[in-house]
Amino acid sequence: MTKAEIKKILIIQFRPFGDLILSTAGTELLKQHFPQAQQHFLAEPPFVDVLEEHPFIHKIIYVKKVTKIHRFLRFADWMTVRKEKYDLIIDYQNGSESRLFLPFSRAKYRLGWGKSKFDFLLNLKANYQQGVYAAIRNLAMLQPLGIQANSCQLYVTPSQKGIQLATNFFKENNILSTKVIGMAVGCRDAKKQWHLEGYVSLIKKMMALPNVHIILFYAPDELKDSTEVYDKVKCEQVSLYVPTGSLREVAALLQKLDLLICNEGSLNHLSCATLTKTLCLIGPSDTSMWSPQGYFPEHYHLDNDGKRWEKDFGLTVDTVFEKVCQIL
Repeated sequence: MTKAEIKKILIIQFRPFGDLILSTAGTELLKQHFPQAQQHFLAEPPFVDVLEEHPFIHKIIYVKKVTKIHRFLRFADWMTVRKEKYDLIIDYQNGSESRLFLPFSRAKYRLGWGKSKFDFLLNLKANYQQGVYAAIRNLAMLQPLGIQANSCQLYVTPSQKGIQLATNFFKENNILSTKVIGMAVGCRDAKKQWHLEGYVSLIKKMMALPNVHIILFYAPDELKDSTEVYDKVKCEQVSLYVPTGSLREVAALLQKLDLLICNEGSLNHLSCATLTKTLCLIGPSDTSMWSPQGYFPEHYHLDNDGKRWEKDFGLTVDTVFEKVCQIL
C-alpha cells in the first residue's frame, strides 16, 4: 500500500452513540497519514448526530436500522457503498452485518480485527487488544496501515443551537457559581446505574460545599429518574436542564461544567471530546475497557471489583463525596 493509492476511506460504525464517539479516535491520524484522502462514515440515525460538523469527516452515509434476516439483505445500501469506489474500508463495527459491505464495495483494502466474524473478507487484520480503553484499542486497528499512535483525541462538535441553549440556561437560572457540577443520574441500561438514593444523598452533601451549583440533565428516556432526584433535593443550588436529545447539544453544556458525574455510558466518552473533568461511577462494566482514566487528563472513575453487581456498586456516598472533593 502506498499513501497515494488511498484517496477515499470509509469507516463503518453503525451504532450506538458511545461507540461512534470512540470510533472518531483515529480520524485525525488518518488525515495526517493520508492527507489527500476523504474520510466517509457509515452509520445509522440517530447515532450519526455525534458526527455532524466533524473536522475530518467529509461525508456521512446514512443507513436505516434493520433487523433479523434483513441485515443480510441490504442490497441498496451495499450498492450505495459500491458506487463511492472506496480504496480503504475500516470496519469498527466488527460484525457479520458490517462485514458483508466489504465484498460488495470492491475496496482494494479492507481492515478489521483478525480472528473475528467473517474475517476472511479482510485483507488487513489488526490484533485485538484486551485490557485497554476502547478508544486506544481503536487506534491499534490502524497499525496495519503503518500508523502508530502516541496520543488520542475524540471529536464531537457542539452545535450552535446547544451553545445558545446552554448560555441562555445559565442566564435564566442565574448560575454564577465558581464550581458548576453536572450530574446525569439516569441510564438506559439499568444495571449500569448507580442507585438514585445515593445520588440524592450525594447532592445533599455537595450542597454544603461553598459556591457550588448542580445541574441535573438527562436523555429523553431518563426523565423519570432525573425528576425524581430533582424533586427530592429541590433548592436554588440545583437546576434541571432539559436537552432535546441531541448529544451535540449536551456537548455544549459539558463544555461549561467544572465537573461531570455520571454512570458508565456515552457521556463518559463524550466528556473526553469536550475535555470536561469527569467522575464516572462504574458497576458491572469492564473498567479496563470503558474507563478513560489514565488516557485522558482529568478523567476519573470509582469502582469496586467485589461488589459490581450491587445497586450501589459497593461505593458509599461518603466514598464518592470524598472523591468529588479531591477532584474539585
